[in-house]
Amino acid sequence: MSVFCVGVHKKITFYPLFLKMNLGIMPSAKVASEYGFHEFVNLGEAVRKGDNMAFQKIIDENQTIFIQHGIYLVLEYVRMISYRNLFRRIYLLQNNTKLLLSSFEAALQYLGEDVDSDAVECLLANLIFQGRIKGYISHEKKFMIVSKTDAFPTSSVIKKNKQSCKTKQVNGRWIMIPTAPQRIRDIVIAIMGWEGVTVGNVVGVAGLG
Repeated sequence: MSVFCVGVHKKITFYPLFLKMNLGIMPSAKVASEYGFHEFVNLGEAVRKGDNMAFQKIIDENQTIFIQHGIYLVLEYVRMISYRNLFRRIYLLQNNTKLLLSSFEAALQYLGEDVDSDAVECLLANLIFQGRIKGYISHEKKFMIVSKTDAFPTSSVIKKNKQSCKTKQVNGRWIMIPTAPQRIRDIVIAIMGWEGVTVGNVVGVAGLG
């Protein structure tokens, strides 16, 4: 295979790889050896562990690369999966459906994040809204109750249950909240400018269907 073909193949492989990361499917070591995407494999490993300190370090070290690929800001989608994995570890350690918000706050502060109880509550509320946690938060009592079954759904479950847009009222206005493939379509538009892309195109190209 010529150098030109290898370069083209690498570019074609990159975007489906990144789209899958946004759905929680992290790249394997094989991807790094074949295409040289070492920074993405390392990022995926940090996400699997829920190690947000390592996650941020990799972003800082590879900031130029991520900016060149046009995904620097979109990596916040992936960061949310890392938070989900971290909080799932806390849930498994406590082995309880009633979780104190202070335990999440302590974990984040240990990892070097400057957060308070309000920031933690906001983060958990976002994860619940995204379908990454099944539960509810008691603001007054400062704890979260999670479901007894599948409290932290996998991305495949989230994708299956969220095929269409939701509506939400914000400041008196109803807005559309894209989910699953629709959200991924928006990511493609953000990083590649493909205004004509459809949800079907994205799902097919990225192997998400």
